[in-house]
Amino acid sequence: MDTSRRATLRMLAAAPVVAAAGSLWAPETANAAQALPAAADTTPAPDAFSVEPRLGPTKSGPTYTDLIKDLVALRGLRFVKRSALLEHGPSRARRIKGGQSGAPEKILDGFAWGTRADRDGRSWMPQGVTTSYDAYGADHRGADPEGFGRTWLLVSWYLGKPARDARVTFVDITDMRNIRYRHVKLVEPYQRAGRTVYRPVAFHTGGLAWYRNRLYVPDTKHGLRVFAMDHLMRQTWNGGRSTTYLLPQSAAYDNDGTGLAYSAVSLDRTHGESEISLVVNEFHREDGKGEDVPDPRSNGDRTPRVVRWRLKPGTEWIESKAANEFFPVPGGWNAQGAVLVGGTYYLSRSAGGRPGSLLAFPRGNPVPKKVRPLATGCEDLSYDGRYDALWNLSEYPGKRSVCLVSRFVE
Repeated sequence: MDTSRRATLRMLAAAPVVAAAGSLWAPETANAAQALPAAADTTPAPDAFSVEPRLGPTKSGPTYTDLIKDLVALRGLRFVKRSALLEHGPSRARRIKGGQSGAPEKILDGFAWGTRADRDGRSWMPQGVTTSYDAYGADHRGADPEGFGRTWLLVSWYLGKPARDARVTFVDITDMRNIRYRHVKLVEPYQRAGRTVYRPVAFHTGGLAWYRNRLYVPDTKHGLRVFAMDHLMRQTWNGGRSTTYLLPQSAAYDNDGTGLAYSAVSLDRTHGESEISLVVNEFHREDGKGEDVPDPRSNGDRTPRVVRWRLKPGTEWIESKAANEFFPVPGGWNAQGAVLVGGTYYLSRSAGGRPGSLLAFPRGNPVPKKVRPLATGCEDLSYDGRYDALWNLSEYPGKRSVCLVSRFVE
């Protein structure tokens, strides 16, 4: 073990954290688990960073669950298992080495998209990443009820500026020599003139977090949208000759406190099953141009922040509306994604047309330090405990890759 790796290891402090039980959230019943050691000035005021659950397009109308049941009645729509995504000629990706397809020179593994539109197209832009490890941990092949023994990696994309459509790509990376993938459109069911229909999900999809049956997607100015994996649908037309796959929205957590840009989201499972958390980070530029601007209640100095919410043990729902932890991150400009691993936060920082950087800081000391280079146009991060490493992807046409990189100092 070299001195840089040893120094980084000293930054890490893994311990379980407290959780609670209830309905959508239940702050009234505490679970006596070991707590993650508190860091000074990290607990927000109760109304500072908070979310409000929403189960339908409106608070008083039908729920998303009811609307999704109605969708199945539409012609050509039916529920399917995730394995259906690998049927009928999915696209194929190409395994790459460091330095290929825009990847940084040093990677542990990675791939490039298989079609010209996905590699070079300027319409759809890749953003977020999450994996089977987030969803089910190291034993995901046995724990995932619809995984069929496979390892999945998911990537979010948006279409247009401003965004007018969104999708998630399901990538089978069980065998990196035989990578297959399929795009799935994200949609929102709603009622129009008394009839249940759906519309595209029109936001940036800057990150992804998959936990069990739920997929969390950040809606920059509004909060988090939630999609249930077992609602995956296939729609056919032209006598079954044309097919598309849909994943309808099943819930939402709307921002209900201090203005926060929900630029990206990740999952932390490094403190045990009793303490699973969602980590949201903000993308701000130091010059203030092209940043993710939240509502007017935002912090005045625009310092980027990371904010953490616990999930209720044994469920896929946020424990309480109030966030459990936050950090202003001086110098955390251009942070495209953030993950918490043990006692250390990692950020992916983009740099325009130059290579990005992986940054790290210990909890309670949010002064990020560079760990290693990332790809030009780097985006979201996802921790994979099977390798003790990080997945990262890049968005620029002609230089798009998805790579597994070390989290230790180069």
